[in-house]
Parts: sequence; structure tokens; C-alpha cells
Amino acid sequence: MSLIGFTMFRDKITKRFGLKPLLRRRLNAGCGATREGDVLLDINPSCVPKDKGVVGDVAHLPFKTKSFDEVICFDVIEHLPKKNGLKAIRELERVAQHVRLKVPNAWQISGRLGRSNLPLGHPDRHNSVWTVAEFKAMGYNVKGFGFRQSHTPRHYVYKFIPQLLPVFNALERSFLLSKVVPELSDGFYASKETCERCSL
Repeated sequence: MSLIGFTMFRDKITKRFGLKPLLRRRLNAGCGATREGDVLLDINPSCVPKDKGVVGDVAHLPFKTKSFDEVICFDVIEHLPKKNGLKAIRELERVAQHVRLKVPNAWQISGRLGRSNLPLGHPDRHNSVWTVAEFKAMGYNVKGFGFRQSHTPRHYVYKFIPQLLPVFNALERSFLLSKVVPELSDGFYASKETCERCSL
């Protein structure tokens, strides 16, 4: 029995006998090299492990509605054209009760769009820009990470006091204001609880 088949069987048993699921089932959509999650999905077959992986597109997920308790999708949708990115978000909401995305802030990549040396369709090319306001409008809870700034301060720290660079980077990553005001952040986490009625 495959892992997906087992999780579906486990669901039927827990539902039939009114049991609480012991484990949360997590889908990692667009897993890349990461291995976090019960089921890993990626469009690149070389990234998908045989034991718990599925080759597929995040904009057309091959799973039934609410097949998972949680889906994570980190650093993926900015590599899709905007239209496909919106489709992917709807698909993530369809297949899971809880959706978590990690996205670079719009300011960070907007200047690089259209100027990439990577060809169209290359998996590492950024093809769309996403803002905090867009995710809030879709009902997501948004928290930032890192601190928006030019590279000039880091450049001077590296040039004149390189020993302080790790401290500077740690302060930048833990900058509390970016969590409260995600518009100031390097990137953000967007999370949302979905419901069966919302995704039908």
C-alpha cells in the first residue's frame, strides 16, 4: 500500500470510530530538496523521493479535497506566472485544512523581473511579484521575517568589520518590527485555515 493509500485508509478508520488522528498529515508542495512532510510533491522528478513522493504541478494537485491537515509551500509561487500562482493558491486551499506559504516580499524581486539571465520556464527564475496586501485580501494571516534594507550597510560591515557580519545577519533575521509590519520584511509567511464549504 502506498503512503497516500495508507493515509486515506487511516482517515476512514479514524472517522468511522470517531477517533482523533494521532498524526497531522502534511503535504510539502514544491518540495525541491527539502524533505519535510508526509507527502512530497514537485514538478521535477529528480527532487521527488520514491518512498513518499509524487511528481506533479502545484497548480493542478492530484489529490482529493481536504486530503491533508496541512500543506506547506515555501519559495514556490514567485517562480510561477501570476495566473498560475493564483491557481496554485486555490489548489492548496482545496486539498488542505491549513495552508502555509513562504514568499519573498515584492520589493525584493520586482526589480529583477524580466532581467534574469535564466530562460523562461527555468525553475529558479522569478516570474511573479506578491505583496503582503494581496495575501491579506485573500484572508491570510501574514508575518514577516528579515528586515528590508539596501545592501549598503551589509557591504560596509563586510568591508570594514567582517567579524561583525554574523551578528549583523542575526539581528537582521530576528528584527521584531518586520513580524508586526511585514511590509518592512525581506519575506513573509502567509497562513490560512480553510473549510470544506469554502473550497467547494
